[in-house]
Amino acid sequence: MKNTWIISVGLLMAVSTSCSSYTLVNSEETVGTNLARFKTFRIASPTDGSMPAGMTDVTYYNIAAAIREQMVERGFVESPDAQLLVNFGITVQTGITDVPYTNTVSTTVPGVAIAPPPPAPAPAPSPEPGPAFPPGRRPQGPPPGRPHGFTPAFIYPRTYYTTYTQWIPTVYKEGTLIMDLVNLADKQMIYTASVATILDGSGRFQTLEGIAKAVNVLFSKFPIPIPK
Repeated sequence: MKNTWIISVGLLMAVSTSCSSYTLVNSEETVGTNLARFKTFRIASPTDGSMPAGMTDVTYYNIAAAIREQMVERGFVESPDAQLLVNFGITVQTGITDVPYTNTVSTTVPGVAIAPPPPAPAPAPSPEPGPAFPPGRRPQGPPPGRPHGFTPAFIYPRTYYTTYTQWIPTVYKEGTLIMDLVNLADKQMIYTASVATILDGSGRFQTLEGIAKAVNVLFSKFPIPIPK
């Protein structure tokens, strides 16, 4: 299955405004995509997959609320039965994603030799309790078959809707917010964008106000503008 991408925004392009310190990392859509044909959308829920490590319910709902506002302003209507899925993820470590995803657990990625991972050691006891995750909401780590531990963790795992796609090499800072728009009818990603970063100077997630500003930058090159 082949995807062809138009790079509508240069990678690592800074959006320099007087009121925002957030950086638009990329904004890309597939050739021939007509987002206007989608009238409804739904936002990925933690029940679709799992929470990225370190993300709380409050942070999830703040991000979802900011994305919802941007979509509604552009004329989309939220619906639980929508074919257009808005998925998002967070990078919690710094790294470069420069190899393709696959939708199967494999120790070989085309063009990249990957040694099978060693058995996971038993977790060491911690003197302080970590974040609590309800049943079925364990932190999501990098997808299997990846040579680096830097892949963003998504609410709805990317491997559910990608088969083989050579992603454009992108440097993701810690705390980068990535958003994918997915056509669930054929499990194809039709748009992706990312913004750095939604962490504050102390490594904590931004408040609702900060996240709203970051999401505003995230949508700054969205193919469908807000009607005037």
